[in-house]
Amino acid sequence: MKSRRGNGAFSLTSRSVALVGTVLLCMMMQSALAAETAATLYKQCRDKPSTAEQRDCYPAAVRQSEIELASAEKSARRYGGTGKDQSGEPCNASRTRF
Repeated sequence: MKSRRGNGAFSLTSRSVALVGTVLLCMMMQSALAAETAATLYKQCRDKPSTAEQRDCYPAAVRQSEIELASAEKSARRYGGTGKDQSGEPCNASRTRF
């Protein structure tokens, strides 16, 4: 009896392709729709009245910081590490050293 699965890396079912597409879309939306910068989130966490609230707040700030870092690294690779974006304007990665 033959298997329904194909042979090779490109034999994904339509359900698998839809799942991968959904995951990628969610990742892009998360970084694109970030309402606050990591610096703002860190300040908000620091200003929380108790250490328990701070402890609960910091993971979101860390995630946002990682998203911003990945975006800055991607931009640096894309534009040759010049520190400028496509329009020639400086990138927002002022603390990143090339």
